[in-house]
Amino acid sequence: MEKIIAKLTLLTLRSIGRLPLPAGLFFGTLLGRIAWLVGPREVHTTRRNIEACYPQLSAREQTALARQSVIESGRLAFEINIVWQRSTEWLHGQIVSISGEHLITQRDKSRGLMILGPHVGNWEVLGAICSGYGPIAFLYQPPKKKHLEPLMIAARSKQGATQLPTDVRGVAGLMRTLKRGETIGILPDQNPDDNGGDFAELFGHQALTMTLVHKLLQKTGAQVIMGAAIRVPSGFAIHFWEAPAGIDSADEAESLRALNVGVEQSVALAPSQYQWEYKRFRRQPEGMPRFYHR
Repeated sequence: MEKIIAKLTLLTLRSIGRLPLPAGLFFGTLLGRIAWLVGPREVHTTRRNIEACYPQLSAREQTALARQSVIESGRLAFEINIVWQRSTEWLHGQIVSISGEHLITQRDKSRGLMILGPHVGNWEVLGAICSGYGPIAFLYQPPKKKHLEPLMIAARSKQGATQLPTDVRGVAGLMRTLKRGETIGILPDQNPDDNGGDFAELFGHQALTMTLVHKLLQKTGAQVIMGAAIRVPSGFAIHFWEAPAGIDSADEAESLRALNVGVEQSVALAPSQYQWEYKRFRRQPEGMPRFYHR
């Protein structure tokens, strides 16, 4: 039965991938609107995150932002499959602008480069564009549904990018890549495991934040920039900018806070396109109340 479900899932994803991008966005919008009305767990999490991170907004404004976020997540679900299964040439045709490109093309190639792309906009588009600048390795979290992993890796490796899993060997691979003066890409706003993070402020709340970026910077002296691919009416706008000051500090607490400032800057580009359905504040310091209470 599991094999049948896996085959049907892959068939569905490949069918979605053949849709024109406007059609995919249309069906994604429809999916998002239905999800908002049905009110699954992800909607509750989205509302809670936005309520906590944007207390300056009125209740009506928070609801409007949460609703739009759910719709954007629906669009992303269709969009990723289309991006995965189209050619590199097609994708470049969807890029309407690239700002801060000189941070990559004119960088000091005697040092490695780390590109941090939080879960805002379409990070698959960002990864594909970054792959076009030269050798790059990405750290990825293997999907829970194993049958999706080959599809994901094939799509992300179309331009020769190396895919490294989130384990000891993967981290070692990142280290070697940076020491060769090459580039790595990391999604920095994922919840780390117990030994891979510490608490730092994010949108005014404590969030368990990965220490991997800090450790890699301290051991390699790499350069570090932020990146995002934002969905716009005619395609995607790519943004690269300098990482916040202090991210390369030897002081871990200062480095982690700077990392989260970079995440906040990314979200500010398009707040509704952030992955608010993710339980980013699930872990709290000892003695703090549960963040996601019903």
